[in-house]
Amino acid sequence: MAVLPWYTTGATYSFAEIIRMGYVGALLSGNALAVHDVEYALYGTSLGMDLDTGMTTANSRNHIAAINEVLEAGSLRAMVEQGRLKSGIFFQCIRNRRTLCTVRLDNRRRPNTRCDNRTLLGPRVSIKGS
Repeated sequence: MAVLPWYTTGATYSFAEIIRMGYVGALLSGNALAVHDVEYALYGTSLGMDLDTGMTTANSRNHIAAINEVLEAGSLRAMVEQGRLKSGIFFQCIRNRRTLCTVRLDNRRRPNTRCDNRTLLGPRVSIKGS
C-alpha cells in the first residue's frame, strides 16, 4: 500500500484498496461516481479541482474529457482492457470482477452494469402499518 501525501483529499484510493482486498462484492452507484472516478484516474482532477493539491485548475474541461474517453472506448470495462484506465474504484471493481449496478434514476444505464437493483438488494421487506 502506497503512502499518500497528507494533503490528498477524497476516499478514492482507500475505497479502491478495500475493493482490491476483497471486502466489496458489489457497487451500487450512479453515473456521477463513475465520471468523477475516471476523471480523477485520468487527470487527477474533479470538476476543475486538483485532488492531490486541493488547488483549482480554473475549468472543468477534464470532466467532459473523461466522459468522452469512456464513450470512445465503449465502456469502462473496455477502458480497463485497453489499458486506458489503470486505477480507481471502477478499475478495481472491473479487475476484481465485482458487480456494478447503476441507480434507476440515472438518465441512462452504463454498459456492463446491471439495472435490476433487486438482484443486489434482495426482496423487499414490508413493515406492518407502513
